[in-house]
Amino acid sequence: TAQPQVLVPADFPPTMRVTDAALDEHPHGALELHE
Repeated sequence: TAQPQVLVPADFPPTMRVTDAALDEHPHGALELHE
């Protein structure tokens, strides 16, 4: 189950992990990528 606090898709590099800062710029984009 995807958690908004730490969205780290398998194809995402460790440095591109979705943090609060990233979510602030891409609130729905991160969720869409995880899906």
